[in-house]
Amino acid sequence: MFVQAIIAVFTIGIGGAFMYMAVVQYNKRVFLNKSGLPAEGIVIHLEQDNDPDSTAYYPVIQFTTFNRETVVVRHNFGTQPASYHVGQKLQILYDPLVPKEFVIGTGNIDWDAFGFGFLGASLLSVGLYMCFEQYL
Repeated sequence: MFVQAIIAVFTIGIGGAFMYMAVVQYNKRVFLNKSGLPAEGIVIHLEQDNDPDSTAYYPVIQFTTFNRETVVVRHNFGTQPASYHVGQKLQILYDPLVPKEFVIGTGNIDWDAFGFGFLGASLLSVGLYMCFEQYL
């Protein structure tokens, strides 16, 4: 019973962290849809994560701002297999005051936020079920 409670609390904590990341990513998308500037970026490199247990590939994107400043920045989210390839062109939205703050794509749907939210909600549900299953 004690071990199950520890696992439940851990699961709820991780789920909450994913929900928080979803809200942050969603708010970033909303802000950049209102205040950001569009640009065309190009993937110039795929940076490999150094985690020995798993490998993720993060796209390093280069784009030019409205002020003709060249920006090179690594995207926050890596995937396995790589979601992008070197030379691929991407539409991005960036913050004109802090150009390294950007999102890929110019639409309203943020699949990163959706994925974090779904995973967070799933983990929260499992954790809460584990906490309250004895009362059901």
